[in-house]
Amino acid sequence: MNPNTPRQPTTDDPTRVAGDTTTTPTRVATSLWRLAVRDGDTATTPDDTRFVSRLTRRLVLTHTRHGDAIIDLDGDTALRDAATTTTRTYVALTRPPKIATIDRLIRPATLTILRWPRPGRAATPAEVADLLLACQFITANASSSLAVISPIEAQDTSTTHNPQLGELLDAAAKARFRHEQRILALPSDGDSDSYSYFPNYADADAALKTRRDTNRLGTRVDVLRLVTSDASR
Repeated sequence: MNPNTPRQPTTDDPTRVAGDTTTTPTRVATSLWRLAVRDGDTATTPDDTRFVSRLTRRLVLTHTRHGDAIIDLDGDTALRDAATTTTRTYVALTRPPKIATIDRLIRPATLTILRWPRPGRAATPAEVADLLLACQFITANASSSLAVISPIEAQDTSTTHNPQLGELLDAAAKARFRHEQRILALPSDGDSDSYSYFPNYADADAALKTRRDTNRLGTRVDVLRLVTSDASR
């Protein structure tokens, strides 16, 4: 099964996809990634560092190909390392003026990473609007994805987004971004990573509850795509 092909949501689910105006509320397709943090070769590396490294590498391998460009709006070193070790072009656009230089890229930018909440600072509505305008410019290619990375909070026991993230996703929907997939990335003590694409929502919610009860790490990745005249609706 292609991990980027959303499953048709059920019609009896009580939650809502951001920007959904249909009379029957639906939930965005969800995937569950369990990423190993135990590695004998890196026993001195903290679990959170291994977890972030595995997550960023998997995002790169899933959403890009060799030679593609990855746009990072936050200058994250883990993403930079994942891009360079997999022969992708890494571009950090941490200052708005640099966005104007994006057309100088030789390779297509097929993945843009945005962290939410904004690292180290609060984003005003105007700043959110500027970010989305920049993302529209970067992801104008129909094959380009925008991945919004946010921490799973202690109170998150459902795959529905929290109000803070929902505010961004609602704004993105108004800016013509279609919410295609949600990835719940959780740590695993196993020796290898495992991926469950489109599990039933009860299983996904149960995994979140276990994460909360054990006070483990967790990251949510919401994948969006700009709806253009060339993209299928």
